[in-house]
Amino acid sequence: MPGWKEASGRRVFTSTHAEVFARRSHELACPLLALQVFGDYARYNLNLTLLAARQPLHSLRTQPIDKLMTASALFGLYNLPATAQDYVSCAIIVNACLRHSSDEDRHRGYEP
Repeated sequence: MPGWKEASGRRVFTSTHAEVFARRSHELACPLLALQVFGDYARYNLNLTLLAARQPLHSLRTQPIDKLMTASALFGLYNLPATAQDYVSCAIIVNACLRHSSDEDRHRGYEP
């Protein structure tokens, strides 16, 4: 991607590019690649949209919880609504937290 933009100084990535990239990363089971690309704007210049941000969250819900929290932190970096304000994103995060907590933690009411 960096070379594509530099090949012609006028090329820019649109929101459609970001959404398609996020969807394809999910389809190819490469959510960590999406996390890497969206996490390094200086190198890839790919703006994260709300629709594109939800896809890595969905893909990472079964990964270690720290990856999901890293993806949710991108919302603030790209001036997107907080995940607590976006019901879809909030539901994905709550689902992942419940998946990662043990039965004993849920019984005690402990949230990780």
